Amino acid sequence: EQALTIWRELADRYREAETLSTIGLAWFNRTRLKDINSPAHFELAEKAIPSHEQSLSLSRELKDHEGEANALMRCGESYSYSAQREKQVAYFEQALTIYRAIPNRTGEVLALNRLADYYHGRDANQAIAYYEQAIAVLRENKHLNGEATLLPFLAVDWMMALGRFEKAIECHERAIQIARELNNRQLEARETMILGGVYKVLGNFEKALELFEKSLAIKRESNDQNLADALTNLGLVNSSLQHYEKALEYFEAALTNIRERKLKNGESSALYGIGDTYGKLGNREKELQYYEEVLALARKNTDTRAERDALSVLSRFYLRGNQPGKALELNSSALAIVRQWKDSESFYLDTRSEIYLALGRFAEAIADKEQNLRVVREHKIKTMEATILSNLMAIWKTQKQPRLAVLYGKQAINIFQEIRNNLRELDAESQQSYLKSKEQTYRELADLLIAQGRLPEAEQVIRMLKEEEYFEYIRRDENNAPKAEKATLTSEEAELEKRYCEIADKLGEIGTERSALLEKKARTPAEEQRLAQLEEDLTVAGKAFQKFLDSLAIEMAKQKAPSTQMAQLLNSQGLMEDLRELGKGVVALYTLVGAEKYRVILTTADFQRGYEYPIKAAELNRKILAFREVLQNPKLDPLPLAQELYKILVGPVAKDLKGTKANMLMWSLDGVLRYVPMTALHDGEKYLIERYRNAVFTPVSNARFKDVPSRNWRAVGFGVTKSFGDRIPALPGVAEEMRGIIREEGSKTGVLPGTIKLDEQFTQETMLAGLRQRNPVVHVASHFQFQPGNETNSALLLGDGSFLSLAQIKMLPNPFGGVELLTLSACNTATSGSDANGKEVEGFGVLAQQKGAKAVVASLWPVADRSTKNLMQEFYKLREAKADVTKAEALRQAQIRLLRGELQVTGDVLAAREIKHSEDKTTTLPKFKVDPKAPYAHPYYWAPFILIGNWK
Repeated sequence: EQALTIWRELADRYREAETLSTIGLAWFNRTRLKDINSPAHFELAEKAIPSHEQSLSLSRELKDHEGEANALMRCGESYSYSAQREKQVAYFEQALTIYRAIPNRTGEVLALNRLADYYHGRDANQAIAYYEQAIAVLRENKHLNGEATLLPFLAVDWMMALGRFEKAIECHERAIQIARELNNRQLEARETMILGGVYKVLGNFEKALELFEKSLAIKRESNDQNLADALTNLGLVNSSLQHYEKALEYFEAALTNIRERKLKNGESSALYGIGDTYGKLGNREKELQYYEEVLALARKNTDTRAERDALSVLSRFYLRGNQPGKALELNSSALAIVRQWKDSESFYLDTRSEIYLALGRFAEAIADKEQNLRVVREHKIKTMEATILSNLMAIWKTQKQPRLAVLYGKQAINIFQEIRNNLRELDAESQQSYLKSKEQTYRELADLLIAQGRLPEAEQVIRMLKEEEYFEYIRRDENNAPKAEKATLTSEEAELEKRYCEIADKLGEIGTERSALLEKKARTPAEEQRLAQLEEDLTVAGKAFQKFLDSLAIEMAKQKAPSTQMAQLLNSQGLMEDLRELGKGVVALYTLVGAEKYRVILTTADFQRGYEYPIKAAELNRKILAFREVLQNPKLDPLPLAQELYKILVGPVAKDLKGTKANMLMWSLDGVLRYVPMTALHDGEKYLIERYRNAVFTPVSNARFKDVPSRNWRAVGFGVTKSFGDRIPALPGVAEEMRGIIREEGSKTGVLPGTIKLDEQFTQETMLAGLRQRNPVVHVASHFQFQPGNETNSALLLGDGSFLSLAQIKMLPNPFGGVELLTLSACNTATSGSDANGKEVEGFGVLAQQKGAKAVVASLWPVADRSTKNLMQEFYKLREAKADVTKAEALRQAQIRLLRGELQVTGDVLAAREIKHSEDKTTTLPKFKVDPKAPYAHPYYWAPFILIGNWK
């Protein structure tokens, strides 16, 4: 200040401006002597502003552009630490303009960085734009350290705000690459660890664990003494994997490292981890002890933000302990600190809303959720917005406001769909993990819609779950899904609902009778009158559905949803017309496994109706696993479970199937139902295969339902007969199977003309060459190893001993183009064990159809070699014998002939594809009595094959 007086006396304006800037910096630097988490810090930052403003004014008078830009930057930085933070933006923007004009690339990067920092956590799109501009300049000038510094911040905005996980991963992988180029082991360890955190947020804990362990190894290799952050992260991911004892070891090791090395940061995180783990182990006393230690540490260090976090954790602790009053008190204290600092209130409002729910104060809980929703929308934080919307759906459901619940649920689903679309380039495991973490919202929404009778919309939500199932084989956990509630109807809707309920049980008969009358070329006056009455009854049901569709259209218009969503919604109504064109007796059945109920939606050419059966998902899963056990062991009697599952899965709709004179059932199967061959269900008199034709359909099938197959099929066959070591046994029946199906030039056997490629002739090159000939039929008989969720390890054995994986097939350009039927004979397309839930069956079918195949025949378990070859030969013979025989009917007849002993099975060698079933002395299941006249009557032999897609 004395110097400033002298410069002014000497009229040295440049030195005066310089000294004013120095005085401002001196005030600003004094903020370092104060706790950054205290209000006194604000006061010191604001004292720097007048000096910088005077320096700025002088620089402008002197036309010192660089001095002006520097003064603008210092004004902005001072405001950034003041209570008037928003003022910094104008200063940084002006500085940026000058730096670019001078030009000064270093200043430009600094201004861009400050602007990005301001928008970071406020407006992700703005922050990303500034970060990317700064990084572009740094790359241009090959400033690797600067680029590596900004990449993690850019990653956070991509991931947490916009849900663009793939972009965040790109950022961290680039930072790791830079670290290696600079041989900066500390940076490499840090970025590897942060990348692990991204995978943890995605729910891919195995990948996160791998990266955290790698980060720790790098730290140890480079003699880094600060191991705490890596150890803490290993504790967190082990806790997520429910390895609690191991998690505790890591957290305690982190705490020891911090205290021995007297590290400044990380102690609270380690203490939190220990407390949380004790809580998960059921020791609430220890959990509370460590949380209180965190709070004491924050207060000792006068760190108010750390105190805020500790209070929040304790608040949630007491909420879980059913002490909402105590929880509210602590949360209020945390919120007071948040408001003092003008930080985001989002997390604390969310906690308070949960407390209000526990207290039964629903209006206040909803108000907090709505306020929080406004905050995250203002800041464009997509991931949090979707979570809050999902929570609001659940709250309104408990308040018996299903229509409001649906409105919020649809908005949440739309955001999840947007994020899922962004994850397509990530590995299948990460895509699977993300969808698994969000799946409950889809199911709750579908359950709400079904409960309200809004079947077309429910079908749309179910399809949204299935459309991405090329390789995302999800294990579903619906134990926490709420029960469906009855919709509160207006008087008009109530009247429609009453009329609808009166005729609901007769809808099947009405539809059948109406169709019969419509087909008559001439009708009597009485018939015309009856038709009019039937039309009126069906119109009542149609009005109810249309009201739901209209309301949804209004909701979607408010959300500015893309028009394609409405088009998808109307697909199910379009399907009704498709069913009429497909012929008499063709119906579609959509299944949904709910937490408390199984539901099935019947769609005919004339009406739609929903049915339900009260059974918990876990109980249904157990029954299905038990059924699969007896299906795969021909020594056990399948009938008791086949009849029990028929009662659950088909029983509710059986009356209307009979009433509509259904003969072709098109199944859309949900969850573990994809493991069930519906043909093997038994009504007490006959198997379902004996009453109906059956096929599975998928979203991809819809466009090809009505395609008429060519009459004269030509085929190409690929097969493996020999063994490859002990682990891959021979398949001696394949050669005979192929020769019985495909008639090569000069041969007298075989049903379809074509070519056969066995063993060494069956390579990836020959297979692709054969497919390029666009034969209508492709028949593959080999081993197939399937691993749920792993498209790389799920692979088809080729004749030269190599494998063609699903991942490779996925990358091929439409390999099955022109294929009307792809048959995977005796391929193990479903797996057993804890990872199995059946989704892979439909998943593989969807992929094959995506890649051109109109229909796929696949198997649900490893099958018997002898019976399979005869079953397949009979299937093709029946299809070729008559012009009007469909694929579904041909497969049905072949299976029935095997079941009834009408199909002669040749060969007396028990081949590798047939499992040797030993006697189980401990089982209490009834034994299957083999009829010598029908030795292959057990479903093990005929039921595993399912037809997916175009069944004509």
